[in-house]
Amino acid sequence: MLNCKPNDLGLILLPEARGEPDTLLRTAFEARERAYAMWCQASEASAVNDACPVAPSRASRA
Repeated sequence: MLNCKPNDLGLILLPEARGEPDTLLRTAFEARERAYAMWCQASEASAVNDACPVAPSRASRA
């Protein structure tokens, strides 16, 4: 699994994860897995950026 964390069992427990390679169900699972990994990376990056914003927010300028 991409970027698998020990507590990240939600997707790998689905029946699609154990499906045959190159089937539509398995392909859909892999696409969802990639999207979830990208979402996790983006949310981690935004959490870091929120802690140290590069530019001041509009609220802080008011």
